[in-house]
Amino acid sequence: MPSVQCRYCNRFFDTENVSETYCSCCNHKFKRSSSCLICGIRFEHPGLNVCCSEECLEDYINKCKTLISDEKIENVCRHCKKHFYANQQRRFCSLRCGFQSINKISEKEYFTFTNGILFNDILRSCLNSNSLIVPKTWGLEVHIVNHHKYCLKYLVFFKDQYFSNHMHLVKQEAWHCLVGGFEMILRRKNAEATFSYLKEAGKIELEPGTEHQIRALDDSILVEVSTQSFNEDTIRSYSNI
Repeated sequence: MPSVQCRYCNRFFDTENVSETYCSCCNHKFKRSSSCLICGIRFEHPGLNVCCSEECLEDYINKCKTLISDEKIENVCRHCKKHFYANQQRRFCSLRCGFQSINKISEKEYFTFTNGILFNDILRSCLNSNSLIVPKTWGLEVHIVNHHKYCLKYLVFFKDQYFSNHMHLVKQEAWHCLVGGFEMILRRKNAEATFSYLKEAGKIELEPGTEHQIRALDDSILVEVSTQSFNEDTIRSYSNI
């Protein structure tokens, strides 16, 4: 994919359309035209909008959810021996069971949380922010800004989805759980792995070199604030525990 230099902030960004002259930093002063991902109609917008209307945006949200396979595979948890169904082959029914099996620690209780704000309302607000949308196997990322000074993202997880265990060599990040909740396995530098929960309204900071993996206990959204994010900085240990 070719790189183009933004005429406003001078940052290089990847795009399939080499005629684009502004990245996600552009505001209402710089309008562009693109095709709606749902209906195909071309429309003008100030940033990186993906849909031309609220109706198309609703359809796009539903389309993102259907990216998660509906086909369920029967698995047997190696820790609690429970039979469970998931949309991929797994060794454990949850990160909690995986962690307990590896570290042989005592049982921990689940927490309960209440979504005081509707998940879809927050998701719709994120997608309306004229920001870069990056579909993921576990949901999607909304890149509000990402350049050499700082980065702000919304990480949107659908229920029971999780990303690979990985770490960053350079990036320092902080998470704030805006809605929903997560279970987490963290392994900081020169330390044993720990299991914990990130509740709604909770926050945590991660130093470079910290291995981390999280699973969403419900449809959930994380706010991620960090130094610049780039793919070459990510080292993955494994995808499924």
